[in-house]
Amino acid sequence: PRALCILGNVLELGVREISNASLEEKAVYFAAIEALVRRIEEIPGDLSPQLKSQLQLLQDKLFLNAMTACVRGLEPRKHRVVFRLCGSLAFKFRSIRTSMLNAMVFSSSIISELYSSMAKAGIFSKSAAHGEWGDDLRERLTLFCICYNHLLLIQDDAEFFDEQKPCSLKQITEVVRVLKRLLQQLYWEG
Repeated sequence: PRALCILGNVLELGVREISNASLEEKAVYFAAIEALVRRIEEIPGDLSPQLKSQLQLLQDKLFLNAMTACVRGLEPRKHRVVFRLCGSLAFKFRSIRTSMLNAMVFSSSIISELYSSMAKAGIFSKSAAHGEWGDDLRERLTLFCICYNHLLLIQDDAEFFDEQKPCSLKQITEVVRVLKRLLQQLYWEG
């Protein structure tokens, strides 16, 4: 659990200062956290109260807002560190997965930011229909689907059809088309 203890300390020190950091500094901070998260297999059940408290900072509003600010303000190729971190947190930490997804989906604008970054990358254009799918786009699309799936568990018909938050029906249709193309490629090409 050495990496877990280091992660707790990095979170505790960084979350306090993250709102004053530049976007580049935030990206480096998230890259360090993501590297630590990759080293951790699973969170054991018998954590000290201090470590539990430190890990709760992953769901802190300042932390989530800083991640969203990085996606909004950095050039698209640098978004990957934030998306990888979100994906790692959602997949690796099963014991806090639901609360982590709740924080990402309901306390930040990660879904709309993911959609925007995919749109900027041209994933919804007709010319992308037969293009190469890089790991970056796959990761974004996967994370979007995980987060949107979590949102759909809570969202009612009025929010989905009338308010169309966080994505419009047109945007969801575009995502479905992309998923359909990707599944066809995977099926027919291997």
